[in-house]
Amino acid sequence: MNTYLAIDLGTSNCRSAVFNEKMELLSISSQEYPLFSISAEEIEQDAEDYWQAAKATIRRAVEEAGEAGRAVAGISISSQGITFIPVDESGKPLDRAISWLDTRAVCEEAAVEDAYGLEEIFRVTGKRANGCYTLSKLMWYRQARRDIYEKAYRILLPMDYLIFRLCGRPVTDHTMAAGTMFYDIGVQDWSEKFLAEQKLDREKLPEICWAGTAAGKIDPALADELGLSHDVVIAVGAQDQKCASLGAGISSSVATASLGTASCIERLSDRPIADARQRIPLFSYLWPGAWAFEGIVNTAASSYQWFRNNFAKGISYPELDVLAAEADKKGERCFFFPYLAGMTAPFWGDMPAGFTDLSLATDTGQLAMAVMDGVACNIRANLEVIEEVTGASEELRLFGGGAVSPFWCRHVADITGKRVVTLRSPETALAGAAMLACKAVEGDFPKLDQTDQVYEPDAVHAAVYEEYYQKYLKKMEGHFS
Repeated sequence: MNTYLAIDLGTSNCRSAVFNEKMELLSISSQEYPLFSISAEEIEQDAEDYWQAAKATIRRAVEEAGEAGRAVAGISISSQGITFIPVDESGKPLDRAISWLDTRAVCEEAAVEDAYGLEEIFRVTGKRANGCYTLSKLMWYRQARRDIYEKAYRILLPMDYLIFRLCGRPVTDHTMAAGTMFYDIGVQDWSEKFLAEQKLDREKLPEICWAGTAAGKIDPALADELGLSHDVVIAVGAQDQKCASLGAGISSSVATASLGTASCIERLSDRPIADARQRIPLFSYLWPGAWAFEGIVNTAASSYQWFRNNFAKGISYPELDVLAAEADKKGERCFFFPYLAGMTAPFWGDMPAGFTDLSLATDTGQLAMAVMDGVACNIRANLEVIEEVTGASEELRLFGGGAVSPFWCRHVADITGKRVVTLRSPETALAGAAMLACKAVEGDFPKLDQTDQVYEPDAVHAAVYEEYYQKYLKKMEGHFS
């Protein structure tokens, strides 16, 4: 019986896991690596750290899975995006990776905006002009480190880098390419116009293939080192949020939302119709004829963590949920705007994070409830904009650390008006990557039922929260007026 190995290459750690044919988790291993903060704007990483962490976690996951580990037939990757790595013909890094967190390319970002205008950039790429994307940083790199840029055989994104080291083929997928801001979302290929006019070399970029296709067989010497068969297929993976949405069960009628550090809200579309008001970014999805709207709340569960660490020290998350539930019964509510790392979709303003409508009677439970409800209001706001194009979602699949809180899940259901479904396994990104590995080997992946708990909107609560949500929006409008 075949098993599948998934790698999740994150910003601060790499995890590898073995799944069986039913996409049940058999083993998992994790290893951290550092970020190098040269300044507030300059953030880099050592791509060799990615590779050593990937190999170490693969070995441990395979060993811990025992006989099932030796039956691994395919490997795929869920990856951070935007970060790029110049490599030589053997795949060795020529320089540190420029992280997606890096914001040094201010002048280049301004030059891109001046050259094309915000509307044209969004029409072509599905993205708001922003220096976090690869385009501006690669323009900076070509000038500031021209010798390395010219010497580079390929400029690879993190997933592409691992694939190249695993099987020797420089290839990416459409979800990763779509995050660079030099990918044409309608054509579904690198933008010839943007590359030519910004003097970036297409031949240095990886080939774009659909996720779940075979990139090649594992390097035999590497297979021996990792305890794997020489016949293991290396599959083209995808950007981590897209893998997570697949693992969570996204479909034409089901939206997904992570409730982790950030919240990414995903919904599929069969048309590359970008939001005319540039509120929600658009990506190509995992297969032809599919695109994904991706709303984002930068600080979701991290807002709750921030609140507990600073204002509710010594109180566990379950205990904090109890306090919030008690406050909910009182009916006294305040408001929280979860913009601790800036205001993102769908508002894109400069409103600061913070609480409003506090009084001398406001207690810890009310503040905790306000944090959770503020995140839920922003999830709803993203869904409403997305559904202007896609039509209404029947269900919202919720996953991530915050989804273990029944109180929070119930409030997301009441505020969004959606049936909220949580999942048995929290490892949705790894599961999605394993499904892509299975597809590369078997031609398809199993249809899974990962449903755990179901939360239907409560009619009485929903009426209360409809009024709450409208007040929330009015308070935001007051900031911008």
